[in-house]
Amino acid sequence: MVLNPTAVGPLLPHLDEPDEDPYKLFGVLDKHTDELMWLGDSLAAMRVYDVLRAVDLAAGMADVIDEEDIELYGCGRYAVYAGWAAMLQPKVKSVRMD
Repeated sequence: MVLNPTAVGPLLPHLDEPDEDPYKLFGVLDKHTDELMWLGDSLAAMRVYDVLRAVDLAAGMADVIDEEDIELYGCGRYAVYAGWAAMLQPKVKSVRMD
């Protein structure tokens, strides 16, 4: 299973201009991160939540996936979300972060 958490890849927020950099200072991601902090939440927490829900989904697919052998793999700057989810979810038996 491949997961793109919130605001990653094809789930990147809609930009006002097609050539706009979503990661620039005061860009769209900066705005969403700021708004989440005002609400007492964070984009990192939202992404970890996405990973945890994906683990729950995988664990619920008993006919396809062995619930006792769920492994996570995180790549690049987003690997940290796999690591945090693995610490929070006992169903995850191993995690690899590159």
